[in-house]
Amino acid sequence: MDIIQQYLLRTDDFFVAERVNNIITIFFGAQVMLVTDLNDLTEVKRAIVQLKKIKISTHTISRIFSICRETIDKWFETYQKYGFKTLEKIKHGPKKVTDEIEAYIIFKAKELNFCSAYRKKILEGIKNHFNVKFHVNTISDILRKNKIDISIKKFNKKLEEKENPNNKIDSLKLENLGLLLIFPFLKKFELEKLFFNAQSIFKNKYYSALDYIYTLIILLSVNLIQVEENIKNLKDKNLGVLIGKNNIPCAKTLRKNINTIISNTDMRKFQISLCRNYFNENSNLNELYIDGHFFPYFGSSNIFKGYNSTRRLAMKGRTGYFINNIEGRPFFYILSDEYKGFREFLYEIAENLRQIRTGATVDKLIMVFDRGGYGEELCNDMKHA
Repeated sequence: MDIIQQYLLRTDDFFVAERVNNIITIFFGAQVMLVTDLNDLTEVKRAIVQLKKIKISTHTISRIFSICRETIDKWFETYQKYGFKTLEKIKHGPKKVTDEIEAYIIFKAKELNFCSAYRKKILEGIKNHFNVKFHVNTISDILRKNKIDISIKKFNKKLEEKENPNNKIDSLKLENLGLLLIFPFLKKFELEKLFFNAQSIFKNKYYSALDYIYTLIILLSVNLIQVEENIKNLKDKNLGVLIGKNNIPCAKTLRKNINTIISNTDMRKFQISLCRNYFNENSNLNELYIDGHFFPYFGSSNIFKGYNSTRRLAMKGRTGYFINNIEGRPFFYILSDEYKGFREFLYEIAENLRQIRTGATVDKLIMVFDRGGYGEELCNDMKHA
């Protein structure tokens, strides 16, 4: 026995529905309001109309009769417009699919080759040709009934794409063709070795670990995106050829799997290796220029305050200490929460450079910074760094 009740503020009474087998008894206050047999559709419709007229919510009626809210609202709207006789004539259940419509569904499914949103396109065709509406699942039911296995066809299509990813490359129009020039540069960094542990996790997946890494590095390096969320706004739909696939990973998939890759990779080793390779590839890194820039924070979180030299006041924010070459190209940076001074960060920068120089071809480094870091003790320590 199921009991459903709703408190009515309008009358300060309780509305209670009691269901035993297929008989529903509805109480209003302390009196029996109506008794309905669920096997009798006419009785059910009459009961629903009565309940709607006394302002019982559609959600509650749906729970009582196990009928979807859209149907209840549709029945009540029909009653209000045309009366109960018209409502009584509405037949329950799905529309019958004629042989002609069934043949049309099978023909169009094969013609569209089960492409994206093929069922929606078939439904639009049925509406235009036969002036009849069906639910989207009806298409799948008809194809299954005629032993047309959609899942196998989709699986074979994906398998073919995976085995022959370059089949359609000749016919694609790639707007950002210059992105291919990044690959020779990336090859020098030997990302396969750095992300070796993460690669085994994606061994049997459609996208490999390197697919995610290459996608993110390429799009960020040419400023096509600022964060992974910007992938949704990319107009070039053929960027998948860069990683040998039809499409690049979507923002949601990329965000989820990049976290998995990072958690299974020694990121400190990756950062040092990246900087070391950058050292070897650039001959103008003998002189490094270090400077701090304050980034004001206007959010509601409670963070440390720093000194904003532009506004000449203390305000919430962080300071980034950037290490650039003589051309102004950033090499790496350290983000500070304002709990240490500039001189203390110079020691940290020197320690990072010492690790990066191990195995690099640069013999001597000159660190250039303003008077904010000057001090006799610091200069003596730097001589032996």
